[in-house]
Amino acid sequence: MIVETTNTIFFKRVTKNDIDDIVLIENESFKHPWKKETFESELNNPYSRFFIAKKENSPAGFIIYWDIPYEIHLINIAVRPQFRRMNIGSMLLGEMIKYAKDKKKHLITLEVRISNIGAINFYKKFGFKEAGIREKYYVDNDEDAIVMELYIYDKI
Repeated sequence: MIVETTNTIFFKRVTKNDIDDIVLIENESFKHPWKKETFESELNNPYSRFFIAKKENSPAGFIIYWDIPYEIHLINIAVRPQFRRMNIGSMLLGEMIKYAKDKKKHLITLEVRISNIGAINFYKKFGFKEAGIREKYYVDNDEDAIVMELYIYDKI
């Protein structure tokens, strides 16, 4: 699905050989990173689509989303700090939206920390709207999550 997008940035499906790079990206991106085992389990999840972005062969970012009936659910997206502001996150999210359109999905959903204003604004640039709150969604600190949705196609 995702192939080389420029001369220096490319995307590929994650394999077990990429997991250490994924963990590196995650640890550099979040205060409360996922464990290696969580990423390994995504490799065996039949709903999961899991891609890594590399810039000049250095791990730069990743995206995980689930392809479930009628919708795509964004699970995780991250870009290493030194690769931010290079449109890598936008390219990853854009490819996911393109995939949703190609598969005729009705909507894309995600949760985002209520305190993560940068991420909320990032998703809004792509047309996502706030749809609700999941109280105490994040177990590390009981922070609420904003549920965001992007409608692609109306249900038939």
